This record gives sequence, structure tokens and C-alpha cells, in this order.
Amino acid sequence: MNHEIDAIFLDIGNTLRILTDNEAHQSNARRKMVELVGTRENPVDFCKKVDERYKVYRKWAFENRLEAPESELWTRWLAPE
Repeated sequence: MNHEIDAIFLDIGNTLRILTDNEAHQSNARRKMVELVGTRENPVDFCKKVDERYKVYRKWAFENRLEAPESELWTRWLAPE
């Protein structure tokens, strides 16, 4: 039995997320995010705030060479309130 490793796949940055340039899909996703978080903010404004917070998180992640689990990403970095 051969136990050699042929490859290791690391997804740095997008964390296996699929990005699409479909405005209807993106609009629905923004509304769903607002619903899931439980805020009454405008979905576009909320996502702008999340994007800014994500930039701060990415800076921290690269400096510390760590990726937060999804639960921590949202509760500590993106939507702590």
C-alpha cells in the first residue's frame, strides 16, 4: 500500500466559497444574510459593513497565519453585535 501524499490543497482567501456575478443571486443572498443575523439594516448597507469588517479580519488572518472557523468569523469579526 502506497502512503505517499500526492498533493495538499489549500484554499487561502475564499475558504471554498463560490462567488457569482449574478445580481439577482447576490441580492437574494444579501437579504438572507440580514434575515439570518436578525438586523433591520438595509441589506446593501449591512453587506458594505460586513465587507469592511472582512478586510480587517483578513489582515489579522494573514498577520497571524490563522483562519477562523465560520462561527468565530461571524460572531467575532463580521457581525459581533
